[in-house]
Amino acid sequence: MGLKNANVFLERGCPRAELSQLASKNTIFLIDGALVKSRRDRLGLFKSDQSDVRLIRELAKESRELFSELSNRDREDLAEQMAYAYYCRLSTLGASLKNRQKAFLREFGHELPELTSLLASLEGVKKQSSNCFEPFADRAKALGIRGAGPRLLGGILITAKPSRFRSMSAYLAYSGLKGGSVLSGKYNRHLRGLYHQLGTSVVMHKDPAFYGLYTRIKHDLKLRFPDETPARIEGRVRNRLSTFLAKRVYHSFRGP
Repeated sequence: MGLKNANVFLERGCPRAELSQLASKNTIFLIDGALVKSRRDRLGLFKSDQSDVRLIRELAKESRELFSELSNRDREDLAEQMAYAYYCRLSTLGASLKNRQKAFLREFGHELPELTSLLASLEGVKKQSSNCFEPFADRAKALGIRGAGPRLLGGILITAKPSRFRSMSAYLAYSGLKGGSVLSGKYNRHLRGLYHQLGTSVVMHKDPAFYGLYTRIKHDLKLRFPDETPARIEGRVRNRLSTFLAKRVYHSFRGP
């Protein structure tokens, strides 16, 4: 971590804290992890930090064009992504601890006081960390979809900015809203989950346009698949609704 004013070659997906620290003083070049894996498999190597460092060094010497430089916009996105990831980790940790607390109550008839105190402290930290969504308040208002608040929209835009995708089809594939990407497993599961949450929120808040679309899709699918269970029909409806929502978000925020 003592590097300064150097060209640093890394694999995409490396720890954000490490990337952020290195990027503050150096020029960063990133390579797709699939390319590193392909070379590792071709050479018959086992995955390890040492072997990956050697492979990336070799690729940097032989095929510099496979790397893309971390731009100023990438650096800004990185800070945003770290703040969002921190909020998400706190949310996951809080939910896990609450489940543990319930388990204590069921098994022993009382909650663990120390855990109660920790949960209260975590809620305070989580609330403070939620300021990462403040920049999305105006954008959520401009989007004009009832149920699409700053947190959901912020999570979607931080995870995948539409402007970074060459087409709406590529964006939908990355969001896990195209059949091919789901079958291949090559999509962002967190983003797909956010769009499903957005679909649920829109239905709960009965957005005038999208709730009407939801009811029409549901009616159509019931007629087309009369033998399917209500749960299966609902799953199909939510997938389609999520796709329409993703298209709206893409068109609304695909500018620079």
